[in-house]
This record gives sequence, structure tokens and C-alpha cells, in this order.
Amino acid sequence: MGQKNTRKRTNGVKPIKTLWFDLGNVILPFDFNPAFKRLGRIGKTDPQAIRRFFHKRPWLEADCDEGRIHGLGLYRLLRKSFNLNALPYGQFKHIWNDIFEENHEVSSIIRNLKRGGYRLVLISNTNKLHFDYLRVSYPIINAFHRHILSFRIKRRKPHRKIYQIALKTSYAKPEEIFYTDDREELTQAASENHGVHSHTFRSAKGLKKALLSRGVRI
Repeated sequence: MGQKNTRKRTNGVKPIKTLWFDLGNVILPFDFNPAFKRLGRIGKTDPQAIRRFFHKRPWLEADCDEGRIHGLGLYRLLRKSFNLNALPYGQFKHIWNDIFEENHEVSSIIRNLKRGGYRLVLISNTNKLHFDYLRVSYPIINAFHRHILSFRIKRRKPHRKIYQIALKTSYAKPEEIFYTDDREELTQAASENHGVHSHTFRSAKGLKKALLSRGVRI
């Protein structure tokens, strides 16, 4: 039999049962600059021109994150725009995905939470190309009980739908959920519109302090 849950309500505040984690810049910090530089060398193009290409097309990131443009479509678009005809798709996938590194302090917190019997939900604005790579390359992704991903449900945070689906998979009331994300507008939307406790991530130390203040065992 599993260990009996001994968490108790204190001062009328319900204990946290479920934790939502953002992915990018919380568990896995990322930086697109190396990808832009490598693509620039192959296409003999200024890397900043590639950055500006995305900056002028904010809809492009949204289309990737919400599954309207897949990896092959993005590859074809960039190949045509930046003289990347000599770049095989497999090499492009490696370049485009090799932008992450793991925050091991956060991963340690997640593993401790799982051992403590908490339910863990990953809730991320991401695309299929990245996520297929990440779940193989970073085993911490598989510590989560559920993955709520924008490219699967065709909506990005802070759209209500992505939080509503997360709530349905949390097995907890909103006041029993703790959510951390590096973007304040996203944590604020979750708290104001859905009633969960939230923390805007800045560091693993700050996250740990916020969890402890909510009575979460780490």
C-alpha cells in the first residue's frame, strides 16, 4: 500500500495537492542565439536577420505553438527565406532543438515533489518539434503525470482553455493547486481567472521558498 497522505489543513487553508510547472525558462532555460548563428553560417546570412524574421512575424511562433505549422513546414519556410537548400531536415531539427539546458535545481525539486506524493502537471506553450526532442533528451519531462501542451490543444497560455484542461487533470480544487511560470502575465491569469495559487519563477531558490510558504514538503 502507498504511504498515507498526512498533509493537514492549517488555519483554514487547504494543503497543496497538485503542482503545475511551466517548461521553458523554468525547468529548461533556452536561448535561440546559437541556432540563429548556426543557420546563419550555413546560409551565409547575418544571424540577426533570422532573429528579425521571427520578430516581424509574431504570428509564426503562435502558429508553431498551436500546431498550425509543423516542424517540416517551418524548415521549408526558413530554407526558402535564407538560402538553406543544402541543409537536410535532420540537421535542421538538431540545430533548432539544441537550444536548451536543464535547471538541475528545479529538476531536483520536481523529483522530491513526486516522491512526496504530489500530482505534477506540465503546462507549456511549445511545439511538437521541440517536445518530441525534449521528452527523449531530458528524462525529467517524464516525471510529470500529465502534459498539457499548446500544440495538442491548439491554444496557448493564457487562453482559458489550456488552464481549464489542466484543472480537469489535476485531481484537486483550484485552491489546492500551485503553479509556477516565468511569465507574470501567465501566473496572474491563472490566479485571477482560475483561482490557483501561483508564483512567478525567477530562481530555484525563490521557488523553493514559495513552496515552503504554502506548506509544500520538498
